[in-house]
Amino acid sequence: MSRVKDFLTKLDDYELANFAKFKRLSYMKETQSEIENYLAARHLTESRINQLISENKKRKFNDNNIRCSRCYSNKIRVEKTEFTNTTDEFDVAVLDGIAGKSTYKDKIICNVCGLWLTDPNNEKEITTWNSIWNFITDLLSRI
Repeated sequence: MSRVKDFLTKLDDYELANFAKFKRLSYMKETQSEIENYLAARHLTESRINQLISENKKRKFNDNNIRCSRCYSNKIRVEKTEFTNTTDEFDVAVLDGIAGKSTYKDKIICNVCGLWLTDPNNEKEITTWNSIWNFITDLLSRI
């Protein structure tokens, strides 16, 4: 069994629907066809995928697990990453950098839908709306 198929078997229908909608196209064509075959075997058509996502049953969870804000899955990946984006803030990371040390922060990514919950170095592409919002809030903070 391939690694992708092994991962897919661990997802419930709701998580699989989110994976199909948000993350499937990030894979190479051969892997995408493997994913589509698996979706067909689980009887998840485009209409069923959209129905599961719109029902959003997992949003009712009220536990202490870290959950994705888009798909509410608790299949989250936390990676320690070297903090390099110190342009907007002067903190311990800058002082550590001067001393030759590294500061690490958590980068948190949903394994199901691919949403980046935290992005300490702003590595993920910022959408146009987020850029506009950041510009407005920056402008207002300077007033």
